[in-house]
Amino acid sequence: MALPPPRKPGAPAVRIRPDAVEVPLRRPGEYLPQRRAAPVRPVRAGELDAALGLLLAGGEGAGPDGWQIDAFKQWAQGEQCDLTRMMVAVQRGRVRHACLFVPQAGGVAFVWASRPAGTESMPRAAQTVRETCQWAFRLHCRLLQMLLEPGDRERGELCRQSGFRPLTDLIYLVRPAGPPKAPPAAPLPPEGCNWLTYAPEHHQLFRDVLVRSYVESRDCPELSEWREVEDALAAHQGAGVFEPRYWQVLLHEGKGVGVLLLTRLRSGEAMELTYMGLCPTVRGRGWGRVLLEQALWLAHGAGGLSLTLAVDCRNQPARRLYEQFGFAPILRRSVYLRSVRWVEG
Repeated sequence: MALPPPRKPGAPAVRIRPDAVEVPLRRPGEYLPQRRAAPVRPVRAGELDAALGLLLAGGEGAGPDGWQIDAFKQWAQGEQCDLTRMMVAVQRGRVRHACLFVPQAGGVAFVWASRPAGTESMPRAAQTVRETCQWAFRLHCRLLQMLLEPGDRERGELCRQSGFRPLTDLIYLVRPAGPPKAPPAAPLPPEGCNWLTYAPEHHQLFRDVLVRSYVESRDCPELSEWREVEDALAAHQGAGVFEPRYWQVLLHEGKGVGVLLLTRLRSGEAMELTYMGLCPTVRGRGWGRVLLEQALWLAHGAGGLSLTLAVDCRNQPARRLYEQFGFAPILRRSVYLRSVRWVEG
């Protein structure tokens, strides 16, 4: 490396750090250090706790306690999440950024990213996320999802610079099981209606009703354009422990007009209402209450479990219905999506 030209008398000295290279500025005679870019690569075994600390803490600085990292590892083990599917940016032996993806059924993957440590680190953080996405696409994940706390501007900007698009805010609701009591009678369907339970020979019917329920839906309508219906069904099945008896179609005069998809969570403490929808021809009749009463009855029959769900914040009719049935909000998350279709053009 050539020596820099001598400084002018009285000019401040420039301290060259070991991890820097000298780059000439526009004015001759002046040099400033420029840090070498932190390499982005898959996480190594000895870096896992440090990377998880960044993910859980949201950035550099005071990280979470050790028990929080251990608890996250236990959760990941229970959910069969491979924590080594993580990209990190490392500089001077220290993990600066981390991004983890967890593949799910139906070509979906959830993505977690650490918060950038200031605007100067945004490009490297975005590169870490983009390379994580490419890894997920190579493993045939087609739709990537990142959930952020509302108002998280830094991560929101990170999502945008990494190819994610904002979708909506999801409100997560729960209806507690309440004290044990005698099982209620099965709710009566409307006149001319009956329930059909899922079986392989009814798969096409469930598929068709699901597609028709998407028409003019107020619950994340964009998703129907970005993923195939078979991927949606697989994702609903993979949300927990799939049991066919908790998937039902409402038939009216022999024709499917509504669909109800429930899944028992792997923790065994609750059931999730992963999807509930009516076809346009029967909306406005109050049959949404019919679907929800059936869902609550099925959850009670599963052992008196509480029922959880997520609703698009834009779907005011559904929110009012859930509130009438005693569902209470527990958290809210902003949804960002990235599709392989956008990469392929």
